[in-house]
Amino acid sequence: MFFRLSNPLTIEDETPGFWLIHKLFYDWNGLPLLVANRYSEIVRRLTNHFEIEHADNWRGHFMAGAFIALFEREGSPPPRL
Repeated sequence: MFFRLSNPLTIEDETPGFWLIHKLFYDWNGLPLLVANRYSEIVRRLTNHFEIEHADNWRGHFMAGAFIALFEREGSPPPRL
């Protein structure tokens, strides 16, 4: 697994020679951190819900702390999932 800090909005431009297949968001922030500290159980349930149900939702650009990008090298056979 290759790891680096990147912007999910510009990741396609940062990887010449590859096609972006899929983006998955995780480490969701269901509520602002000041609220989260006070209502930790509600936040935990919201976070779990978002990570399971909305991993590929566009809201991840604003609400998730991290993402995983699946790429395919140009000219290579399709990936096996």
